[in-house]
Amino acid sequence: MLRSQTADLANGLYLRYKIGEQDTVLVFSPNHIHYPVAMWAIHKLGGVVSFSNPQFKPDEVAYQLRTAHVTYMVVHSSLLVVALEAARLAGMPSNRIIILDEVPLSRDVSEIQTSLRLSHMAGKICRHFMNVTRSWRG
Repeated sequence: MLRSQTADLANGLYLRYKIGEQDTVLVFSPNHIHYPVAMWAIHKLGGVVSFSNPQFKPDEVAYQLRTAHVTYMVVHSSLLVVALEAARLAGMPSNRIIILDEVPLSRDVSEIQTSLRLSHMAGKICRHFMNVTRSWRG
């Protein structure tokens, strides 16, 4: 199951973002069930994975984005506000932020809508990529 989830996510990341050998992807998340799937999917595509401490402040994440030459971020929803600010500080387009999990309904709705609109994800999550690529494979 883990192998198929990794392959499915890798397919989704490639089809939607064209992530490959030229990319460095920052994983910004506390421990989460999709954390290893995201890491292995990026590796499967030949990308470099950079990990960030989930307790980092926006300026610390921005520093890592710049020094590691990060091209995409995979972010847990609990860290989305920090990630968006870090991306802004580093000059990274917000459409390069990929949300790792589902955004909980308990969060401020206007904040979530703004964040999702900025990241151009509109609720696209790992599970969605897995479902899309499963149906794409036939």
